[in-house]
Amino acid sequence: MRKIIGVLCALSLLTACAGKGSAPTGDRGMAINPGRLRITDAAGRPQPPTILETQSCEKLHVSLDGHDLSGHSRFCEDLQLTRQLSAMLSTKLDGQFIKLPWSRGSAYVGGYSAITVPGSRGTIFICGGDESPNNVRFSADKTWLVDPNSGSSCGPTMRWPRKGAVLTALSDGRILICGGHWGENDKTITPELEVYDPGNETIKRAGSLTVPRDRVTAVELANKKILIVGGETRPQADPPLPLGQAQADAELYDPLTGKSTHLGPVKAPQVTTWTAPVGPDRALIAGYSQLVPGSQARLGETVIINAELPPTPNP
Repeated sequence: MRKIIGVLCALSLLTACAGKGSAPTGDRGMAINPGRLRITDAAGRPQPPTILETQSCEKLHVSLDGHDLSGHSRFCEDLQLTRQLSAMLSTKLDGQFIKLPWSRGSAYVGGYSAITVPGSRGTIFICGGDESPNNVRFSADKTWLVDPNSGSSCGPTMRWPRKGAVLTALSDGRILICGGHWGENDKTITPELEVYDPGNETIKRAGSLTVPRDRVTAVELANKKILIVGGETRPQADPPLPLGQAQADAELYDPLTGKSTHLGPVKAPQVTTWTAPVGPDRALIAGYSQLVPGSQARLGETVIINAELPPTPNP
C-alpha cells in the first residue's frame, strides 16, 4: 500500500506541474515545491510541509518565499468552537448536539455551522444543522447567537435550510454563508449564498454558486474577494452514499456585487485542513484527498490556486 500511495503522489505532482497541457488543472492549480515553504511551531522549531495536510492544532508560523502567510487551520478552529460551545451549553453525544432555543422551547441541534462574530467579545454565530438526535430530524433555516455572558438567543431566519454550511468572516465584519444541504436523506444542495450582518442583525440573499456543491473551501483574498474551491455534489442514489462526487471547480465571489465568476477546473484537496491568502489573487490550500471514497488511504496535497480573472476578449 505504501508503494501504491508513493506512486500516486509522484503522479499527482507531475500532473500538477505539467502546465497548460495537464487536464483538469489548467493554469489554476500549482503544486508547491516543499523548499519554498518554511514552517516553524510556537517554539521556533522547523516543521515538515506535510504538517499543513494533517488535522493539527499546533500554532504554526508559515512563510512562502520569505513572505509571511496569515493562515487558518479549519480543524483547529472548528475544535476550539466546539469546546467553547460545549462549555457554555448543554450537550448530547459528546458535544455533537448542543441545546438551543427552538420555536417556543428548545432542542438539541447537530450538524450546525459556527464562527466567532468578527469584532465581538467572543460571541458565536451558529446557523443551520438539524434538530434532535433521534429518527426524525429536520434541517434548520434558523440561526442563533451565543454570548459568553448572556447565553443563547435566536437570530434572523435564513432563506434556505442548511446542514453543514461553510461560514467565512469578511473583512467588513459580515459573515458569508455558503453551501450546505437539506431535504430527504440530505440529498439537496442549498445553491444560494447568504450574508449575515451583525451590525443590523439581518440575513440577506447574496447571489448563488455557479456550480451548486457542498463542503466547499472559501478563502477571502487580499483583494477582498472570496475564492470558492472544490466541494462535492450530493449523490441522488437511494440510499445515498456517505460522500458525494468531488468537484474540481473554482469560482471567485465578489461581496460588493454579489456575483460569482466561474474560473474553471482546478487541482485542490478533497478535504481542506489549512488555508491562507497569497497576495491579492492567489491562495495556498493544504489538505488531503481520499484515494477511494470511504477509505482511510489519503493523498496529501498542498497547492496554490490562481484566482486571477481571465482577460476580457476584445470585441
